[in-house]
Amino acid sequence: MAPTDKYELDTTNYGTTGWNALNATAFETLDDKVHTYLRNTVASGDSIAAYDPVQIYQGQWRKAQADGARSPAHGIAIEAGTSGEYTRAQRTGPLANTAWNWAISGEIYLSATGTLTQVAPAANVQIMGYPIDPDTILIHPQQSLVASGSYVETSSIVTEVGSPGSDASIPSEQAVREVLAGLPLSGEWASKSEVGGGGDVYGPTPTTENKVPQWDAAAKTLKDGLTVGTAASNLVQLDGDAKLPAVDGSQLTGIAAGSTTTVYTKTDDYTILSGELGDNVRFRMNAVTEKSFTLPAGVAALDGKRACLEHQNDNAKMNALAQGTNRIGFSVTAPGSMYHNISGEAGANVTLEWNQTLNSWVPVGAFGTWGIS
Repeated sequence: MAPTDKYELDTTNYGTTGWNALNATAFETLDDKVHTYLRNTVASGDSIAAYDPVQIYQGQWRKAQADGARSPAHGIAIEAGTSGEYTRAQRTGPLANTAWNWAISGEIYLSATGTLTQVAPAANVQIMGYPIDPDTILIHPQQSLVASGSYVETSSIVTEVGSPGSDASIPSEQAVREVLAGLPLSGEWASKSEVGGGGDVYGPTPTTENKVPQWDAAAKTLKDGLTVGTAASNLVQLDGDAKLPAVDGSQLTGIAAGSTTTVYTKTDDYTILSGELGDNVRFRMNAVTEKSFTLPAGVAALDGKRACLEHQNDNAKMNALAQGTNRIGFSVTAPGSMYHNISGEAGANVTLEWNQTLNSWVPVGAFGTWGIS
């Protein structure tokens, strides 16, 4: 006859002459339903000592530690085991060990080194149980959610007040769920469940209207939020029309400058420099006699560069002249040229783009009447 993996009750009709089928069935049911002990193999590479906190990892036991990776713990080993061996762990209820000497007041925690301690670790805090006697603890690994700033440390709630040393009544799991369902979840709250690796998590204070909570990664805490507004350190929020509120634009950073137009106004002949070309550049001639803009000598580096020429005074002829072997448009001769000499078209303009392949300043846009020669 071998013991079960939970209550060490014999499995072959409990092997005792005189026990009737009713008793056998009752104990089988108890053994099947009340999972105080759980028998499982030890994870590869792990070694567990008796009374070590343990964690279920990929379907096996491994030693638990309050380090975020091996927490939370799910029980306490009642026997030693190494990689691949079967061992048992107790998941709830009283457990005694003559080597223990607990202070009766205070919780028992999982330590960062994988032992039981009454000193809470700095992070990944998990209550494993509570002292009953110096050498006995009530195992109850903390896994619960919390509401309204109060910790529900166990899944049992005392429903009768007893004097020291007397018994107290414990309701069913369903009754506990009903109590928890009635707790308010608004305003200040807290949780000791594993959030961001474990540890206490506290919510913002109830007075957070018009504020956006901020997460403190180091303290694992939701801090009072930033105020919504347009003053220093405020959080800017879009209005109901998805528009920004009125802000001082000079205080904005990291925003690319908008495009501006550079205008060169001339009253005499002028040779345009290659560095002056651009999409937002205008060259205006405002002369009372015939004058010319001379375009830069076309080279590969200018391919795609543009020059916008404007004729402000239509009482005098304005010319656009290429250099060397460069042409303008499809002019036959080089250097090419074009002109505007139509009265009544003040403000006539033409945009010329250097095309390295065609060796020509090609008109890509114009207003007014222009001639090419």
